[in-house]
Amino acid sequence: MNRFVALVVAACLLYAPRTLAETIIGTAVFLNQHGDMLTNRHVVDGCKRISIKTKEDRIFPASVIAVSSQFDMAAIREVGYTPQRNVWFPTTKDRYVYIPTSGMTLLYGGFDNDHDKNIENMIVNISNGRAAEFLGLGDSGGIYVSTMVSNAHQGASGSGVFDYSGSLFGLVFSGYVDGAARKNKADPYYGRNIVNFYNNNAILQFLNNETRIQTSAIVDPPTVPRFMSVELIYMVTSLVICDK
Repeated sequence: MNRFVALVVAACLLYAPRTLAETIIGTAVFLNQHGDMLTNRHVVDGCKRISIKTKEDRIFPASVIAVSSQFDMAAIREVGYTPQRNVWFPTTKDRYVYIPTSGMTLLYGGFDNDHDKNIENMIVNISNGRAAEFLGLGDSGGIYVSTMVSNAHQGASGSGVFDYSGSLFGLVFSGYVDGAARKNKADPYYGRNIVNFYNNNAILQFLNNETRIQTSAIVDPPTVPRFMSVELIYMVTSLVICDK
């Protein structure tokens, strides 16, 4: 009888659901068709196992392939899934990437606590000077602070920032990196209708300097209706699950 009870207890432990204390969630965007993805460094820091959950609710294993020494960014690679599309970096005809301007309306696409996809409007209204003021970064460039219609969700870290063509304009992050400690420090204002993000100059600085990841550019992308933008964002966005 005691052996039977022990087996039942062991089975319950084996199939017990993961708790929030054991699991960190975030968001990543597909950089290419090979499964390379961009997310925040703190999302995948110290993970024993990483997996992604696609828009079709399919789960695939992933691993870290690069981490930024300067920004809260990391590149991961999933195995077994080919995305319908990957993100485009919008450029001018002279091949300069577009960066957001004050007053611009953008979208960020991430996940909330329930692992549900979430698209939010955001207004770019504060540039590097104000960001540097309370993020303690100095005039490092490539950093923006924006207001949102609603609060940021738990899984928003690593979300892409997009325009209405579905092109990538930045990457959400929740704080700043302490270079000496190699640790991300949370911004106390983040989430309360405030979201921080890196622009494409910062993203490409990481990808070009610290990885060999292939990326795609699009020249002067056309604006499309919001419902089409949302669908394009869903195609390039995935949930990241980190088991500690």
